Amino acid sequence: MRAFIAVDLPEEIRDYVKQTQARLNVPGLRLAGHSHITLKFLGNITPQQADTVVAALHEVSVPAFTASTTQIGFFPDARHPRVIWLGASGFEQLHQAIDEKLSREFPEDRKFVAHVTLARVKSFSENLRLSIKAKQRSFQVTDFALKESTLGLSGPAYRDIQRFPLESLR
Repeated sequence: MRAFIAVDLPEEIRDYVKQTQARLNVPGLRLAGHSHITLKFLGNITPQQADTVVAALHEVSVPAFTASTTQIGFFPDARHPRVIWLGASGFEQLHQAIDEKLSREFPEDRKFVAHVTLARVKSFSENLRLSIKAKQRSFQVTDFALKESTLGLSGPAYRDIQRFPLESLR
């Protein structure tokens, strides 16, 4: 199974993502259909590896926290965009805790950038210049999930394998 660890966004942030995507609706882009923040991509794993990941994620001890949306960004860069994303702040501690628990079997392979994918650039044009500014929107993060991704003709479908609550704020 193809798996990753992510935080699902609350409804008001998903609505904001859709509003932002509506402003991106230009030729050459394919808007993303799911709003989550990937904390770690695991790739193809076996059921036994999934069991190991679940056990390790139960050991993650991070308090619930407030996160915020930040700026619009591009992968790999603004001059040659393949992905347009909405950044997010506040995820560093959770990402680090997860990475530490899984580093032996799933080493980090690139710099972590907390973001929600807004769109994928299907055909690049020099005329594709976006002047969208993001607004800061705060939201509570109270859990995360190990998810399975199944690729289909209409894009990926996601299923929660297991959810993990964060420590309650007191």
